[in-house]
Amino acid sequence: MSLKKFSYIGWYFTYEQIDAFIDTASANKVTHIVLEFITLYLNNNGTNDILTYADTVQAWMSLTSDQQITLRTKASNLGMTIVVSAFGATSFSSGGFQQIFDSPNYYYPYVLATDLVSWMKTNNCNSIDLDIEHLPTQSDFPDTDKLAQYIG
Repeated sequence: MSLKKFSYIGWYFTYEQIDAFIDTASANKVTHIVLEFITLYLNNNGTNDILTYADTVQAWMSLTSDQQITLRTKASNLGMTIVVSAFGATSFSSGGFQQIFDSPNYYYPYVLATDLVSWMKTNNCNSIDLDIEHLPTQSDFPDTDKLAQYIG
């Protein structure tokens, strides 16, 4: 069994910087480069809920499509995958993941999935890590089946 080695990038980068980082990551046997974060901003007051883009995800989006493809191909040829992390500690922090059921936009999981896949296609990315934190306890949200089906 081969172990996976992840490197999370937490700084805004230029094309040249991420290109050089791929070389460094390869030399250090990194298997996954993780860009941070797509976040989900839930207003839950009847207004539109939106995906927002922070930090290195924003930097990735500032690259041209050709640059993104070149970097993704280079990483792949070196045995690495560029992954984008979605959500994390800043999404759902106040009310937990179950607050998504109050969202006028994302109540249905296929809407969120469609938006994430659309982002992936637009930004030449092969995968997204769903970093879902703040799952409620059963006493806080007893409908665990509903949560499991949504996440699934």
